[in-house]
Amino acid sequence: MSEKTVTLEKNNNIAIVTLNRPDNANTINLDLVKDLYEAFKDCHHDEKVRAVIFTGNGSMFSGGGDLSSFVSETDNLGPFITDMTTYFHLAVTLMHRMEKPIVVAINGTAAGGGLGVFTPDEVGPMDVQVPNGVVDIAVKDEEEAVEVAKKYLSYFQGPIENWKEPDSRKLRFAVPENRLRYYDMRDIIEGIADIDSVLEIRKDWAPGIITSFIRIEGKPVGVVANNPGHLSGAIDSPGADKGSRFIQLCDAFDIPILSLIDCPGIMVGPESEKSALIRHAARMFVVGANIETPLMSVVIRKAYGLGAQAMAGGSFKIPLFTVTWPTGEFGGMGLEGAVKLGYRKELEAIKDPKKRIEAYEKMVADSYHRGRAVNMASHFELDDVIDPAETRNWVSSALKSLPPKSRSGKKRPNIDTW
Repeated sequence: MSEKTVTLEKNNNIAIVTLNRPDNANTINLDLVKDLYEAFKDCHHDEKVRAVIFTGNGSMFSGGGDLSSFVSETDNLGPFITDMTTYFHLAVTLMHRMEKPIVVAINGTAAGGGLGVFTPDEVGPMDVQVPNGVVDIAVKDEEEAVEVAKKYLSYFQGPIENWKEPDSRKLRFAVPENRLRYYDMRDIIEGIADIDSVLEIRKDWAPGIITSFIRIEGKPVGVVANNPGHLSGAIDSPGADKGSRFIQLCDAFDIPILSLIDCPGIMVGPESEKSALIRHAARMFVVGANIETPLMSVVIRKAYGLGAQAMAGGSFKIPLFTVTWPTGEFGGMGLEGAVKLGYRKELEAIKDPKKRIEAYEKMVADSYHRGRAVNMASHFELDDVIDPAETRNWVSSALKSLPPKSRSGKKRPNIDTW
């Protein structure tokens, strides 16, 4: 009996579907597509299978269509290719309807046909596919790929019993006293999450938005955070796409979302407009208005304009709770820009440059005082101003208050491919 062109293994409720034609670079022919369909059908109907890893045996994930085998196997190409197309369509349809997370683990090269003549290194290289967001996570070898895939899938399989709590007191010193100084948002995520539970997705694409899966007391949570190290945390077109799709992913599998806000607004200017920023940024509002999974918002520092509202699902009143650290600052737009626009005539009337700078700095300081977290909380815009060390407790308490979720069918028809 010939060896199967597709193998199916099951381990700990995870199915591994492997293209098994390494001698032929896993190129697609009728037998392979038939076996692939049968494997996915098995995974679809097996209630014990909670998630699927799809990969290829050997040094190539798939070399595309194996047209030479078509000619050798039949003289009547029309029906043959029609049969292959039918089975391929059935296999892809099953993947779409499976209602189970699927991780594609690409080992080596993944190439298609009809491209012309290129060397393997020119087609789908990782130095292109990782920075443009096609690849969620780049790993060094197959062993790491398996470990990362298992960790990735684990967030979709519910809480775990064994977890370790970080020292949340360090969060009190995470944000510098000088409001213009940089800090690393990833340190804050690590300080909130269970130890060793953070998995960042698409790290090298759209650096202005950080998207990560974490656990808090063993429960899975999706994190969407501004990165103050890129455009001071402003939302640009790639960042809007990245954040929107991640929110959809969490919503599709009922994973609660934690938004960490340090946003001076949505990026402006002629170059940003060339990227259709308005259309891209609108996705965050549309997606945020149409999710059912709980959203929790924590303002870390800047919360200005529509950018901050986008990070909170469209309004600070939308999330399950909206709290701020004492370092939070609020306004309709960035303080410096607001002063320059709002007090332009007053500043121009001051002829002495030194006195003009002093007046400008005083106006910025007054605006900052009015927009400080404690003052904003008095207007009932926020639920509370909290000790940073209590952030984890706020999230944990909110998760415990949620009613149990039971879902019989697929929640979303698809997740956008942005």
